[in-house]
Amino acid sequence: MQNIKQSIYSRPEIRHCIKPLWTAWVLVAIGAVSALIYLSVDGLSPNVASLFVYTAGIGACSLLFVLCFYLFGDSRFPYSTKLRSRLEPTYAYYDESSLQPLTDALAQCDEAALGAIKRISAPGLVLVRYSDTPERVYYSQILRREGKKLTPLTDIYINEIQK
Repeated sequence: MQNIKQSIYSRPEIRHCIKPLWTAWVLVAIGAVSALIYLSVDGLSPNVASLFVYTAGIGACSLLFVLCFYLFGDSRFPYSTKLRSRLEPTYAYYDESSLQPLTDALAQCDEAALGAIKRISAPGLVLVRYSDTPERVYYSQILRREGKKLTPLTDIYINEIQK
């Protein structure tokens, strides 16, 4: 059994989508405008000139942090082309004795029964669900926590909610 993220990306209607870089471009523009103002205006008071340099420095540092996040961080997310929506993960923790009711509720697409199962704060079982924003579809999988490792116990359940 694969974990849920690998299984979701193997589905034909799901693709990787990278977060937009518009924030980085805004920071570049702020830094560039500040640098141009500093370089083009002669006779400014030292306080105003240092303010422009400070703004350009903040923009450059922020740009560096944002670019490092996009290049080295987890900036990808699953996107459903069928639903035209981003899939967001949610996590719920349950006791080990809740395994059978959880699998039954997921197999029958019974959201009411799933909501009735008591959650706990210390994870024994982890229910990972990826859903779109209006919550029309859920990709769910039950995992068991073994130390720091999560082991899949079930295959992926795909529940489409009729609203």
